Parts: sequence; C-alpha cells; structure tokens
Amino acid sequence: MSDPQPDDLPLQGEPAIDDTGQTLQRALDSAGTPARFSRYGLERLLHHQTEYIKDVGLEAIQVARRARNNEVQAVDVDRADEIVRATRGRTRRGYEAFGGILCGAGVSLWLPEMFGRDPRMWLIAVSVLIMLAGALMLVHAVSSRSPR
Repeated sequence: MSDPQPDDLPLQGEPAIDDTGQTLQRALDSAGTPARFSRYGLERLLHHQTEYIKDVGLEAIQVARRARNNEVQAVDVDRADEIVRATRGRTRRGYEAFGGILCGAGVSLWLPEMFGRDPRMWLIAVSVLIMLAGALMLVHAVSSRSPR
C-alpha cells in the first residue's frame, strides 16, 4: 500500500491536527490560568509550527533525494525530523560552549588589567566587550531551550 498523495491529505478534519488542538484546549481548561492564547501568542505558535513543518519538509526532500527515492516516504520524514531536532540542539550547545569560552577569556583579560600596576584602558574595554559577547551568546542559548 502506497502513501496517500498530498491531495488526499486535507488538513481540516485530520485526526492528528484535531487532537493537537484538543490537547492544547484541555491543558488551558485544566490549569485555570492562562485561559487562552492571546492573538499574538497564537500567531507565534502558528509561525513556529509553519517554520518547523517547512524545515522538516525540505529536509525530508533532501533525505529522499540522497536515497534516490521516487517519492518522499514516511521514513524520510522521520529521519528529517531527527536531523532538524539534532541540528537545533547542536546549534544551541555551540552557542553555550563558545559563549562560555568568550566569557572566560574576557574575565581572564579583565582581572589582571583591573588589579595590575598600570592598567591599559583599551584592554579593559576589549575584555568587557568580549565578556558581553559571551554573555549574550549564553543568554541566547539558555533562552532558546525548551522547558521540560
């Protein structure tokens, strides 16, 4: 049995999509607050959903091409999902690591200059900039983590 064609897959009435909406509504109903998504919150949710589907779809096409398939199979989509999720995590971990290195380098330049005999202002300024860049990378990486 072959996979259904895209024409055969209407999004409205699709059980997986209906189930997602029902799951979100049940979670909102059970908690008391928040009672609903704001207009902008829902727009951002749909934006992220669209971006994720686009990323997985494009990667699935690449996976199918590498396998020389005539059509994109379910296994190609599953593999694409794994690749997209791993890439996002790898990028975040790279920001964390490089941000930590920059912060450490900035501090190691800053301390001797601040407490040395003849502090050079340009080196203090460079070390502060390096620390700020590292801190921004760390903040970005930590804020992009999904809550568990």
